[in-house]
Amino acid sequence: GDIGGWATSTEAIHSLYKKYIVNSRDCGFGSPTCLSSTYKTLNGGTVTDLDSGRYTISMPDGATLFFWNTGFYNDCSGSGYGTPHMCQAMVVDINGGKGPNFIGKDTFVFLLTPDGIVPAGCDSSNSCRVGVDNGYACTCKVLREGAINY
Repeated sequence: GDIGGWATSTEAIHSLYKKYIVNSRDCGFGSPTCLSSTYKTLNGGTVTDLDSGRYTISMPDGATLFFWNTGFYNDCSGSGYGTPHMCQAMVVDINGGKGPNFIGKDTFVFLLTPDGIVPAGCDSSNSCRVGVDNGYACTCKVLREGAINY
């Protein structure tokens, strides 16, 4: 089944969230206008496709929220970044297209689960290491420590 009867796709989740974010701008699907075209990773890599295959919302403060089309599981059977029962992967770039555009520094992953929104990386593994990991699972570490300590 779907998630509580309301989310049958990433597009449906995007539509649900955008109506509750006052004065937001709907950037739609795969729009390059709300995000940077290039992001750096903790392991020295570069990501150039964060805006493709995603539904994006730009918030009034400049933060950008987007939902990965490939990160949707209508039965919440997904698993990602140490979180079981993932329904949808969501990413927040806290300052939109402004620098540093660095995953794990100004861009963070959250997971929608049946129990609520969970920051990525809250499992017991060490998946937020500079030079080793890409940074997608640093969200929980930053929230727990209240700072970027890497």
